[in-house]
Amino acid sequence: MPYAIALLPAMTPAGASAQELANTALLHAALHVVAHAEWRHIDTAGGADDGVDIPRARLGLKGDAFRYVEYEIERDFRSTNSPWRDAYVNVAFRRALELRAGRFKVPFGAEELISVTDLDFIERALVASYLAPARDVGVMAHGRASGRRIRYHAGIFRSGGDNVRDAERRERSGGPLLAARVVIRPWGESKPGGRLRGLSFGTALTTGRVPEGLYSLRGETLSDRVLFPAILVSGERRRIGGDAEWRGGPITLYGEFIRVTDQRLALAVDDGPLSDIDTRGWHFSAAWMITGEDNDSRIRPDRALSKGGAVEIAARVERLQMSALATGPPIDSPRSDAIIPRGTYAATAGVNWYPVEWLKIQANVVREWTDRPPTAVEEVFRTWHPVARGQVAW
Repeated sequence: MPYAIALLPAMTPAGASAQELANTALLHAALHVVAHAEWRHIDTAGGADDGVDIPRARLGLKGDAFRYVEYEIERDFRSTNSPWRDAYVNVAFRRALELRAGRFKVPFGAEELISVTDLDFIERALVASYLAPARDVGVMAHGRASGRRIRYHAGIFRSGGDNVRDAERRERSGGPLLAARVVIRPWGESKPGGRLRGLSFGTALTTGRVPEGLYSLRGETLSDRVLFPAILVSGERRRIGGDAEWRGGPITLYGEFIRVTDQRLALAVDDGPLSDIDTRGWHFSAAWMITGEDNDSRIRPDRALSKGGAVEIAARVERLQMSALATGPPIDSPRSDAIIPRGTYAATAGVNWYPVEWLKIQANVVREWTDRPPTAVEEVFRTWHPVARGQVAW
């Protein structure tokens, strides 16, 4: 394992979880740090590429005031596009109604809403990375009801989020984005539910305007190969998603589906509409803490470091694709009614090691292959993609 990963434990004191700056009856503030060091190897037909990088170095402050107000601000010193991550204030009027304002994640895409420090895999699933909006500036109401069986989020945001193409993010001329998400836990936290208490279902949607231009959704493979070309769009962008999760002690099963449609109004040669662009994908994963700890969002090793800490194994399969809702022959042109469909599959196997609560060492192996292209110019792209990461989060 590269020296950059091996040296990460020296960056923070053993047993640390967060550095408290203030802790009184009316005010609490804590400093937190996240640092990642990664090694990657991409094996393709044209050769191999190895590299060590530090993709994240985050410093944040979070806490609460007067019991009803929570706040968080975080900056990533390795990011050039969006260095400020979360920067919001949340007011809890009651359990059923809280109001959040500032910059935070749009409530869409179940895996996108999970903190990067708590993922079972080094990379998010492709549908989370490219079809969910991610963060933006907005206002959101959220809360819990029916004995915590129902959780809802509904908000309005400045534009389409951080996961859109760079040009759309810079111009932000598409208008506001409306988003809503509901999560249902049928058995809530009741003891009679038994293992079913860990079962939940979620659904979400967004709607917003996309300005005229080459602003179709971007997409890349897990090995950073460009998958989707820029296509002219204009009109409404609609997202719909669904997910299901079961957590039963050390085992977690999880699946998610997302579909996005982009209108192309007044883009035909006769100023009529072209068929909508249809981008969709799914992923399914399973994870098992083989050392017996509960597989929740924050792993706390039951075994001391001298006995090996906590160990988790995980596997995932996923799909991402783009096409047009048209019946004619596909043409590789931004103004074609039927575009050439493109997509990729990926399968990931991984091992996660938690020596102590604040340190996480991950190793993944990814097998990825693109669809068979309809033209003789392109070829099926297949690659093995091993990657390792060391994470400090305290």
